[in-house]
Amino acid sequence: SNNGIIVSVSNSILEIDDSQGTLLYYNDFVSFFNVPSIQEVCDPVVIYDNQQDRFILFFQESSGTAAGSKLCICFSKSNNPSIDGWWKYAITGNPLMDGSWFDYPKMAISTNELYISGNLFYETGGYNESVLYQINKASGYSGSGLDWNFWYNIPGSPFTLLPVSYGQNGGYGPGCYLVSSEHTGGSILHLYDLTDDLHNNPSLNHYVVNTNSYSPAADANQLGSSDLLDNGDCRTQSGFYLNGLIHFVFHSDIGGGWNGINYNRLNVSALTNTSSTFGLSGTCDYSYPSIASFGSNANDKSVMISFLRSGSSIYPQCNVVNCDDNMNWSASTIVKEGEGYVDMISSTERWGDYTGTCRQYNAQNPKVWVNGMFGNVDNVWDTWIAEIGVNSNGINEVSTDNKVKIYPNPIVQQYHLEFDSKQAEMIEVLIFSSEGKQIQSLFKGMSFTGKNAFSFNQGALEAGEYFLVVKTSQNQTRINEKIIIVGSH
Repeated sequence: SNNGIIVSVSNSILEIDDSQGTLLYYNDFVSFFNVPSIQEVCDPVVIYDNQQDRFILFFQESSGTAAGSKLCICFSKSNNPSIDGWWKYAITGNPLMDGSWFDYPKMAISTNELYISGNLFYETGGYNESVLYQINKASGYSGSGLDWNFWYNIPGSPFTLLPVSYGQNGGYGPGCYLVSSEHTGGSILHLYDLTDDLHNNPSLNHYVVNTNSYSPAADANQLGSSDLLDNGDCRTQSGFYLNGLIHFVFHSDIGGGWNGINYNRLNVSALTNTSSTFGLSGTCDYSYPSIASFGSNANDKSVMISFLRSGSSIYPQCNVVNCDDNMNWSASTIVKEGEGYVDMISSTERWGDYTGTCRQYNAQNPKVWVNGMFGNVDNVWDTWIAEIGVNSNGINEVSTDNKVKIYPNPIVQQYHLEFDSKQAEMIEVLIFSSEGKQIQSLFKGMSFTGKNAFSFNQGALEAGEYFLVVKTSQNQTRINEKIIIVGSH
């Protein structure tokens, strides 16, 4: 947000931090929503509304039944929901009343409205159709009854329909644009123009736009395991609207069955599309991209794209790349190196569910915040959050040092902290509760240039989740890592 509040989500957890990495709020979605009928939740999405200086949060009841399917939509009461909380709503995920349940959500905003799209699946099995919810923002921000309607029988039969928000300060509308790629591959794109706001008799116009042919590629390898990472298909992942163009991304085959970024600029007036791909065929898969405007003004078409990368010689990691106004690509930059392979569910692991990119709208120079998945030392997924800018040497990550190791974790009694420091500086090692309250100060003194190693006892900490934080004397956060206490003295 404009005041530096970060809201981040994963499949079961809502976390709020400030831009220095201080934890402000942490909870699972079932406890957060606190409605007895909402027990199995997934697929959270969060968006910042720069015009209203508020957040909108979505997740869904995922029981897989028509009766249980719910869209849970939360509007923050201020720009800091860790203090002021949310207005919370639940609406049906079976709007056609035909035994369907809702999945694969996408979310965007215009000046006056919120849009949530998704795919409906029959309770008895099989895909039904895509739908679009059109929701009045003012009713959500006021805490009154939510004012909404929905679209179905959408022309072109899209599978995953992406509504797009405005890419820089301000907004657009009434209505919004939406785009869809052919998830199984093809040489066309679908453009939709929702012409007006909810109660002004809008129509949903459909256009077919020709583009370069694209197709799905194979699943991705990873170092240390024969388990593959699921690349899915070519459905549209992320996008925004700015100055007559929809900028959007998905991943597709760039040669030999390898995935790369497929970046598109769709001209909504001329109904033309310009696309470019980026990747490293034969070495790594570049998948699950997310995009934000990186232009200095509305005429600057530069973008920053975050994405996930994996291959037989590397653990799953997250990266960023810049594409400039003339569609020239920079070299990519690693945001977070993988620390281990992923072995969670089967021989084909889920990948790419929780990645995102958001422009910092009030920054003097273009800047974005990204979150991306990486394989951790416990061979499961973690999320890394970083602020991305550009200096004279290229893309610059303004974030904590990524060579951090805490072990064993979960912790029974004694545990160890190791990290690399680029310079000697005064630091303090602290323990915070999952609610963001400081519990302990473990060390205060100078760090060394290079490797630093500490050993601590869990002491009087009760079993539960905590955060180990390393701060500098200037109150900058160098490390913010979750630890789990499972034993006691």
